[in-house]
Amino acid sequence: MQTTLHTLQLLSAFPFLETNPNNIQNIQIVVIVLQFIIALSILNVWVFQYETIVVQFKEFNLPVWLRNAVGWTKAVFCIVLLAGIWVWQLAVVGALAIGMLMVFAILTHLRAKDPFYKIFPAIVLFALCLAVAFLCYQYKFKG
Repeated sequence: MQTTLHTLQLLSAFPFLETNPNNIQNIQIVVIVLQFIIALSILNVWVFQYETIVVQFKEFNLPVWLRNAVGWTKAVFCIVLLAGIWVWQLAVVGALAIGMLMVFAILTHLRAKDPFYKIFPAIVLFALCLAVAFLCYQYKFKG
């Protein structure tokens, strides 16, 4: 009962999260767009800007095997995140896993004392992942 009360208080704080059918459909569209934004952002960095990743991992003194493991892990969870368009549980798992990877990215940038503009993309992706996980869990969207 306590959890339901907190959820209702949260929903009342954000009128666009009300459970009216039109709002739910709009929220589902926003969530799908966010899933694509997250996946395409990771694809952009790990495919089209791969040389930047190679340089960063060298600067951070991280091993090649870790870079490859992180890349494959992100690729797998991007697929899981996109599969979540049809199965909400997969969206939650994919978003939380990518969010956790973003936490490690943020911590790595902080450890390296990188300027904020290098940390900001990871913070934004982390926030988007939390939003997707919360909304998919809250509304249990089905494709």
